[in-house]
Amino acid sequence: MEIFSNILQVIKKPDKQLQELLDFATEVIESAGEITLKYFRSPITVENKKGTDEFDPVTVADKEIESYIKGKNS
Repeated sequence: MEIFSNILQVIKKPDKQLQELLDFATEVIESAGEITLKYFRSPITVENKKGTDEFDPVTVADKEIESYIKGKNS
């Protein structure tokens, strides 16, 4: 994605650890975007995570992205 390439050009890369973190974040962001696009302009079902007192919507796309990120973090 062009915006992330531009951001990476601006950021100084003082050490290998920072670069590894940026590479990981870029991979996660791009993959989350791909997951989101699978559901774009598709009928969705919205669930309420909070129950009856509050409304905190969650979709299948949200759950799939969360699962992906948790898997990358383990």
